[in-house]
This record gives sequence, C-alpha cells and structure tokens, in this order.
Amino acid sequence: MQTIQLQAQRRKAGKAKQLRRAGLVPAIIYGRDQEPEPIALAAPQMVRLLNSGAHGVIQITVEDDGGRAENVMIRDVQQDPVRGDIIHVDFLRVSMTDKVQTTVPVTLAGDDKVPSGAVLQQLLYEVDVEGLPGDLPEAVTVDVSGLAVGDSITVANMAPPQGITVLNDPEQVVVQLVEIHQPAEEPAAEGEEAAPEAEADQQDDGGQD
Repeated sequence: MQTIQLQAQRRKAGKAKQLRRAGLVPAIIYGRDQEPEPIALAAPQMVRLLNSGAHGVIQITVEDDGGRAENVMIRDVQQDPVRGDIIHVDFLRVSMTDKVQTTVPVTLAGDDKVPSGAVLQQLLYEVDVEGLPGDLPEAVTVDVSGLAVGDSITVANMAPPQGITVLNDPEQVVVQLVEIHQPAEEPAAEGEEAAPEAEADQQDDGGQD
C-alpha cells in the first residue's frame, strides 16, 4: 500500500471553530506513549483522502515544526450529520516495524465469468486485517472465476497478501453463487379450458334446431 503524504500545521486548543471557518480541519495525533499533538489540515486534502477510501499509512508533515513527519493511520472521523463537513479527525501514530489492525475492502476478480442462469451474492464487503503498516493492501481480492452454482467462499478460503492476516470469523461467507429461479408458468384457468367445449356445445345445439 502506497504511503499517502499530507501537510499540516500546529494549532492551539480551543480554536476549532475559527479553523473550520478558515477552511481547515482540526485534528490530533496521539499514541505510542507520546504527547497528543493538535494539528490542522486543509479541508480539501482531507475530503480527497476520505473519498479515496484510504485505509493505510499516512505520513503527515507538520510544516511549522521543523518539517517533522509522522507515520499515522486514521482512527476516527467526525462529520456534520447534515452537511457532511469534516469536523475533526483523530490520527494514531504507528511504527513501520509494529503490526497494526485496520479495515480494508473486499474486491472480486473473475466475476465476469459467472455462468448464465446464476448470480453472485457478495455478503462481505470489507474485512479486518492485521499486518505491518507497509504491507497493508488497498483491498483483499477474492477470485470467483471457478465457482459453480451452489458454491461459496468463506473467510477461511481467502488468500490475503503475504504477511497479512484476516481477523474475521473464518466461517463467515464472503460470496456465493446462486441459481436464478425462473418463475413457473401458471396453468390456464379452468374457465379458459372449458371455453372451447362450451363453444362446441353451442354449435351442436344450433345444428339440431
């Protein structure tokens, strides 16, 4: 997973509203037995980061602190429930030599080879993983090209990248291939079947007159 670069500046406590009005997002860096560090980041770069679905290591350079860089991961994002504006972000310090846990998406490969008359049902769209920060994948890919109708793939069948452990329940179903049931043809109504016979009776009666 590629390390994302962000620029930040130190901030003073109690200035959150002023920062947001100035187009900045208040944030804090904490963890690894170090003092929490309040920072602020440009709102557009945070919006781009969240829209990209980034799950891995972020390197934040604090501009007015000698250009010092911190390796972090997002731990919490507070957003306005109505407008969706980013209100505050929590970053956790990480070491590139210590394993961390995060959540990554599940993507499918080979789904274009689904046989006719069947449909894929994806039941798990993200998984919890553990590994070194530099080994964390953008996503865990599941190959479904060999599935037959009725087959399923569980967490235990997944093949994450080397050094990565999936932490979900091994029996949890990720995806399954099910048959599409065609609606049965409805039998003709009794009245519709009797109509020709009734018509024939009427013709016979007409011939006797």
